[in-house]
Amino acid sequence: MAAILFDILKRFWHTEILIKILRGKQEYRLENRSMQRQFL
Repeated sequence: MAAILFDILKRFWHTEILIKILRGKQEYRLENRSMQRQFL
C-alpha cells in the first residue's frame, strides 16, 4: 500500500516540476519581451 502511494507521489512530483518548468519558461519569455520593449 505504501509503495503504491509513494509511486503516485513520485509521478505527481515529477509532473509538478514539469509544470513549474513550463510556467517558468512562459514567464521568462514574457519578461524578455517587456525588457526588449523597455530598451527599444
